[in-house]
Amino acid sequence: MTQEELLALKAVCYGCNTNRKLGQPGATYTVFNKDMKVKEEIEFSRALQLMYEFIDEEEIKSNE
Repeated sequence: MTQEELLALKAVCYGCNTNRKLGQPGATYTVFNKDMKVKEEIEFSRALQLMYEFIDEEEIKSNE
């Protein structure tokens, strides 16, 4: 991952984390298939947790 990609990921996470609507319980990111059935779904709070962990790991790797 490049430094610019890592910075972009941080910016997106920051934006999601500061959006009050996304912080509501049950606020989810949902991907639908062509029949409008749920294909994938994740709560924004879980997605942010995973991305901050990923960012931390990538920063450690880039400093080695």
